[in-house]
Amino acid sequence: MIVELLQEYMSLASGLPLAEILNTRCRHQPLPACRFMIWAVLRDMHYSYAEIGRMFGKTHATILHGVRIVDECIKTGVWQREYQIYCQFQTLIGDKPVLSGSSPESPHD
Repeated sequence: MIVELLQEYMSLASGLPLAEILNTRCRHQPLPACRFMIWAVLRDMHYSYAEIGRMFGKTHATILHGVRIVDECIKTGVWQREYQIYCQFQTLIGDKPVLSGSSPESPHD
């Protein structure tokens, strides 16, 4: 499934153990950045905030918040390394990066 592939790719690209990335109780960077980036990629793949939330045991509001943080950090240049990982993954799946200037909001949510 694409979610597992994305999680493994984020772990390999970031050099962080997958268990730590998925541990939502850990709020020390770069772990939240990796989690939020996974959510942003799934959102770009047209999963709804609610669908992503169900995948990770979170509410749609939590996912929306994470995707907005990703977009803002990319726009301001704070998460350059994470953005490179995001672009690399989008290239692997044959999609163009959507973040960096896009709005994470959708009229469907």
